[in-house]
Amino acid sequence: MVAMSIWGNPDVGALRLSSNNTQNYYSVVASFMRNITCYFDELQIVKRSKYLDLESLVMDLCNGTEKGRLNKNSQAREVKVWFNNFLFTSNDKLVKENAGEQVYNRVIDMEIGEKIIEDGQEIAKIIKENYGFAGREYIKYIEELGFETIFERFKGIFNKIIKETKATDKQASSLATILLANELGNECIFDDDYILEVQDIVEYVNDKDEIKTSVKAKEYIVSVINANWKRFDEQNYGECWGIKDDWGCTINAQILYRELLKGGFEFDTVKKEWAEMKFLEPNSQGKFTHQTTVRKEKGTYVRLKLT
Repeated sequence: MVAMSIWGNPDVGALRLSSNNTQNYYSVVASFMRNITCYFDELQIVKRSKYLDLESLVMDLCNGTEKGRLNKNSQAREVKVWFNNFLFTSNDKLVKENAGEQVYNRVIDMEIGEKIIEDGQEIAKIIKENYGFAGREYIKYIEELGFETIFERFKGIFNKIIKETKATDKQASSLATILLANELGNECIFDDDYILEVQDIVEYVNDKDEIKTSVKAKEYIVSVINANWKRFDEQNYGECWGIKDDWGCTINAQILYRELLKGGFEFDTVKKEWAEMKFLEPNSQGKFTHQTTVRKEKGTYVRLKLT
């Protein structure tokens, strides 16, 4: 609410909006606000909704444009666009562990583990009675400074983040924007020397080597295989998944596809990178599956290196 009071009334029904909305409503609000931060409270509502998919919402909002539609005369309607960022509050993490790297690249997840404001009621009263002044000063300042100067400063911060962290270009761009906004806000409004540096935001950087979908899928399926080792035992009389040896395992392709889907992954998405990582062994023709016989049953299998 303090952040939103920079631009206008941060109260409920004004700039403070509920997360309990349709996907179309989010687009309408985003296009109306256009360049100003959209603030939605209690995001966990979306996670419980059967009508909204969180990953889809993140991608749609960050794409900055709504879906194209036709009117009743089959003519293309004007497509709404926006250029803002989105501030969500929630009781738990925004991004799920098995989310794709495209979502991690677009989200900065901050966990607040301690009290930030001592007298919340008093601060809320003050900002609900005094709002919108700082935003005017900020806009006036960046107009005077000029966008060429601002962009040069942005590039300097961006390059420093890329050099000193393992952020992807897309995430480094978002983080650089925040650090630059902090600098500009301090110069024209706060003047308190509280300038955020790259080392201050390192803990919020998603390591580009760890957020890869292929890496997460590998970690997931190895855990599943290790938890179901009896499925590879010759003495097992239940569902047979394949065989294990000193090199790794030969797993039935259909079972592998099924188990990956349970974790939110798809084999076709990760197979090429798995092969490049030497986690998956292609056959002699370079294909990602093997036609082989396991326990006298011929089928399609995938060879995974577990060691």
